[in-house]
Amino acid sequence: IIDAGCSTPINPGPICEGQSFNLNGTALVGADHYGWSGPGYSSNQLNNSSVPYPTGATTPLVYILTAYDASNAAICSRNLTITVNPTPAAPTVTNPAPYCVADTATQLTATGANLLWYANATGGTGTTTAPTPSTTIAGITNYYVSQTVSGCESPRALITVTVNAIPAAPTVTNPAPYCQNDTATSLTATGTNLTWYTNATGGTGSST
Repeated sequence: IIDAGCSTPINPGPICEGQSFNLNGTALVGADHYGWSGPGYSSNQLNNSSVPYPTGATTPLVYILTAYDASNAAICSRNLTITVNPTPAAPTVTNPAPYCVADTATQLTATGANLLWYANATGGTGTTTAPTPSTTIAGITNYYVSQTVSGCESPRALITVTVNAIPAAPTVTNPAPYCQNDTATSLTATGTNLTWYTNATGGTGSST
């Protein structure tokens, strides 16, 4: 019996897909007990906390609050419609180019709304400030970021930062002394992607 003057369900407001919610209502004069029924859930309590999200249910979610008298006869009932907001996709990310130890790193970036940054794939507390990777030691560090749309947080996207160790200097052999006006040959060294300089520090190197 749908009755506008029945016990009033209290709408929890929009929820996120997969999120638990509350089913509460106001007491009705003359009612002895109450019952909730809806997708994947039933209860004989007027107020219910942490109701599990009904996996696979269509949205919006519709629940019915029924008031009963002492003889268990239904007095009246009211419908409650709960809006469900979808889970947004993870933000778009790009892994930065590898760093070398002691390089100056820049803040990580991602494209999304209301970003939250994490140190772990699950759990923990997110921060709105994007981290700046440390390049103190060589290794691989994972960072995670989510976005929040309409109050619903997305899965976390992974950003991997690689810091490479500084390689040893190439192996060289000083050439034998020349005499003035001798024909010299190109210098040689054993290593990978060699770059040649005329100074111990600074300047622009040459691959030749």
